[in-house]
Amino acid sequence: MTLGQAKAMAMKLMDEYMVDTPPTDDEETLAKLNSMFQAAQIFVCTIKPLEKYFIIEHPQSDTIFNEYDLPKDFYQAFLVRDAQGNGYGQVEFHEPKLMITDQTAQTIRVDYYAYPTEITDDTPDDYEFELTQDAQQVLPYAVVSDLLKTDPSADYTAFEVARRKEIKRTFDRMIKDEIYIYHYLKFEK
Repeated sequence: MTLGQAKAMAMKLMDEYMVDTPPTDDEETLAKLNSMFQAAQIFVCTIKPLEKYFIIEHPQSDTIFNEYDLPKDFYQAFLVRDAQGNGYGQVEFHEPKLMITDQTAQTIRVDYYAYPTEITDDTPDDYEFELTQDAQQVLPYAVVSDLLKTDPSADYTAFEVARRKEIKRTFDRMIKDEIYIYHYLKFEK
């Protein structure tokens, strides 16, 4: 899904739930959408993370601690292995650095959870979300929910019920497909 498609879906959802005046032409609302989608994708990626990895070619060294830069999108490491695929424990994470406490040459793979590319006010509408397709479907609901919370003319309660149902359906599919959800979410009936 592109940012433009997500914005269009969000505006349709808002039109559906606004009682008197649909906000489709509201310049103030349109101006907020990029930053709202940035916040929503960060929220969703903490529940269903993006998995990436990087390789470090660690040369033989005379020093005990050797520092390497972490990727800019680094969120949390979940697996560190050597070239044979064995767990490798001689690393310390001190953001924005990784420290290797080994003097022998090693090839090390670090699997990590990543933040998605930041959406700014200048991000074009053809930007493709990096989240999985099922996680992308939650984004418009999250954005509209946040926008409608403060609008007195909106029927926010009805929208919040629909949003919770959509999020629950999405995560139920993930559980059914045996996709592990990394953080606990409480859904009220």
